[in-house]
Amino acid sequence: MKYGVLLITLFLLTACANTNKQAAHYNAELGILYTQEGAYDKARINAFKALEFDPKSEEAHYAVAFYAQKTKQTALAQEHYLAALHLNPKSGQLNDSYALFLCEQGQYQQALKHFDTAAQDVTYAKVSDIYEHAGNCALEIPNQALADSYFLKSYDHKPNS
Repeated sequence: MKYGVLLITLFLLTACANTNKQAAHYNAELGILYTQEGAYDKARINAFKALEFDPKSEEAHYAVAFYAQKTKQTALAQEHYLAALHLNPKSGQLNDSYALFLCEQGQYQQALKHFDTAAQDVTYAKVSDIYEHAGNCALEIPNQALADSYFLKSYDHKPNS
């Protein structure tokens, strides 16, 4: 009897954990979509709700960071980009997004390091975009030669090249 209650409790806890992860995922996706659409009130609600459901979700941290970046909350964006990267430091998508953020902040050298890290993620399909972003960031330095090298890499990684 004692083991039966323990098994049922364990099953319910597992179900809740899966439900929380799913809820975090859906809320993070909504937060990102609302941010892209400029519906910042809805974006904020969903992004922070995602974090409530799963504080260890890189996707939830990214949703908050992306929302904060677009609403010019620099410190909040930095905090949550770093939290997301702490959870998945080699993610191409996270490193690319964080690098774009850093480039916006004028932190070009640090941004280029994150672009380079992003390009090493073999599971990320947008390597051409990463190099294009890096090239545009290098133009901000300004370093035309470096920008050109990134633009060439972008061209080399285009699916039809």
